[in-house]
Amino acid sequence: MKNIAIRLFITILFVCSADLYAQRIGLDGSYVADFLAQKEGGKSKTNFLNGWNAELLYEQFVRDSLNLSVSFGIGWEFRGNRYGVEWYEPYTTCTRFMHYLYVPVDVNYYFPLDKKKKLKVFVFGGPRLNVGLLGDYGHHYYMATRDYKLRNPFGSSFAGDSMHRFDFSIGAGVGIEYYGAFMKVGYDFPVTNSASAYKPSDIYQHNLRVTLGYMLDLRIIAKKRNRHRMPGQRSGLRQMALPEEKAMPGMNQGGMMRR
Repeated sequence: MKNIAIRLFITILFVCSADLYAQRIGLDGSYVADFLAQKEGGKSKTNFLNGWNAELLYEQFVRDSLNLSVSFGIGWEFRGNRYGVEWYEPYTTCTRFMHYLYVPVDVNYYFPLDKKKKLKVFVFGGPRLNVGLLGDYGHHYYMATRDYKLRNPFGSSFAGDSMHRFDFSIGAGVGIEYYGAFMKVGYDFPVTNSASAYKPSDIYQHNLRVTLGYMLDLRIIAKKRNRHRMPGQRSGLRQMALPEEKAMPGMNQGGMMRR
């Protein structure tokens, strides 16, 4: 599954690399509910982390008539909480705060609800790359008299102290857009095991996202600019030579009276 996610991620980037100029750019923010599905010693439990996300987006339409596009994002994401791990370490809690670089790639399909295509419903899906940047991680025994020391869960290596630095997931969801403003709900299904330590041996992060954002259509801005230009000054067109004015009787081509 990990190799499939990586190949899908690279394939979408390659297909779109021939024409990467953005037709729409935008910004969004999300609330993220992170469900940690953990396993250790034949036991399993899911713990809950709160999260927030902010992203920059750009979108390239494959063809307007097909309402099909590919979008790319890059953003910062936080996930964290303190929770009990007594199911594998009695009388112990775990603190886990994580900061990620979040890179989603989505294929989007729009269903216009009006003739001007200002109100539309859409579906989306694609691979996500999560890069662990920094954070805090540690265990605390209830009866301990000393404060426990937190450390970076990703450590200084690719393997990390307790979690792998790189994670892949596959996301999908639905949304609605009106004049560029949109709201969407998505779910990221984990492909890779986040845990690099033996306790717990398995951590799979299931992320539910509720997102609000806005997309700015650069094509509309370009059309408005072209309306205020002379026909020969529009972008992509060569300067057209104006036809010579026909001289009126008694006047030369420069508009001067003949003597």
